[in-house]
Amino acid sequence: MRSSALRSLATLTLGVGLTFSGTVATASAVTPAAPAAAVTCDPGSATVYFIDTAQLRNGYYSDAKFLAWVGRGTTASYSEWCKNKYGNVWYHLKKTTSRPAGWVYEGYVRRI
Repeated sequence: MRSSALRSLATLTLGVGLTFSGTVATASAVTPAAPAAAVTCDPGSATVYFIDTAQLRNGYYSDAKFLAWVGRGTTASYSEWCKNKYGNVWYHLKKTTSRPAGWVYEGYVRRI
């Protein structure tokens, strides 16, 4: 039973015989965490150029399963891009004879 956010503490005796008198503040409500940002995807198709060697992954998060390396200077077509819940943009590269389909982070490529 709570009558206010502040409660008076008459006397608190600590284990070594010290005494504390005063007022203690208690929280009246818990603020929920901010909701995660929504994932957005767009089925656009274009070409990207790799400005650095990058890892191709099976999802649009850095902890997704590694599939293959793609070298700097490579050009590749993508079939869609997604912005994940952290606001990072990833491109879904189309499969080729030398590379599986997979996702690459925008920091490693430039759209051409």
